[in-house]
Amino acid sequence: MMDFKVRPFEKLASDNDLDSMTIGRIEGTEFIWRVLGRTLALKTTRVLQDIRGSYAVIQECELEIEPAWFLIVEAEHDEDDDTVGCHIGLSYNPNLAALVLEAQCQGYDLTTANILCPPRQSTDVYFTWDGQVNGCALLAMK
Repeated sequence: MMDFKVRPFEKLASDNDLDSMTIGRIEGTEFIWRVLGRTLALKTTRVLQDIRGSYAVIQECELEIEPAWFLIVEAEHDEDDDTVGCHIGLSYNPNLAALVLEAQCQGYDLTTANILCPPRQSTDVYFTWDGQVNGCALLAMK
């Protein structure tokens, strides 16, 4: 399992869209990521400081944090200078079949009810080997 350096940040994942604000903060001994209306504590092994300021060391992971919501922390290779940074992402990937099954289990009559399935979406933040944000993206698909 790999560890990655990340520094605090505030970024708009989509131009001029305040709802796309994503924030990473060091709070005590944890790196906290606020994204898509959620607050997530990433697996933090330590918090340190260097000449550029504070940073956290977080662990690689892939977790379903609640139904259809997935958190990923993984290596991101920079082909330009052959270094390894990281990518953190939160994605919502609804499963219509699972929503139908859940509605049936809750006693809904599907002949008289409409099921609305929100679109897939993700927010991703990319970091250099030194923990600086290198990019940010918001993706929503129908």
